[in-house]
Order: sequence, then structure tokens, then C-alpha cells
Amino acid sequence: MEGERSEMEQQRSDIEEERSDMVQHRSDMEQQRSDMEGERSDMEQQRSDMEGERSYMERQRSDEERKRSDIDGERSDMDQQRSDMVRQRSDMEQPRSVMEGERSEMEQQRSDMQG
Repeated sequence: MEGERSEMEQQRSDIEEERSDMVQHRSDMEQQRSDMEGERSDMEQQRSDMEGERSYMERQRSDEERKRSDIDGERSDMDQQRSDMVRQRSDMEQPRSVMEGERSEMEQQRSDMQG
């Protein structure tokens, strides 16, 4: 009798230990899953951060291209103004040249008449 009771208590103790091991195993598995979810969350945050940095860099590049384009436009405007001024000066010199030619012609005629 005593032996059977001792054996039953040993079986009960073994069952309790197995149950405890299973509970610990389940807890370990849940911790691993939680750790993996944390790692996945960290990786998603890193990816999000990288996308934010890429977006920021693209905005900076776009701003630089816009500035470069503005500078090119201003340079083009200045070249056009310079060209307009040269043409205006040429247009202003044209009548004077014509008048000098006419004066020279009149002087030649006067010289011919005197001669």
C-alpha cells in the first residue's frame, strides 16, 4: 500500500513537472514570438526612416534643380537684355551713319561745285 501511494505521488509529481515544463515552454515560445514581432517592428521603422531620408534627399535635389533652373533663366534673361541693348545701340548708330554719309556726299558735291 505504502509503495503504491509513493508511486502515485511520484506520478503526480512527474505530471506536475511536465505541466510546469509545458507552461514554461509555451511562455518561452510566446517570448520568442514577441521578440520576433519587436524585431519586425524595428525593421519596419528602419525602412520607414530610410524612406523618409530618401524623400528628404529627393526634395533637396528637386530644390537644387529648381534653383539651377532659376539661375539659368536669369542668365538667359541677362543675355537677352544684353543682346537687346547691342541691337538698340546699333539702331541708334544707324541714322548717325546715314547722316554722316549724307553730309559727306553734300561736302563732296560742294567741293565739286567749287572745283
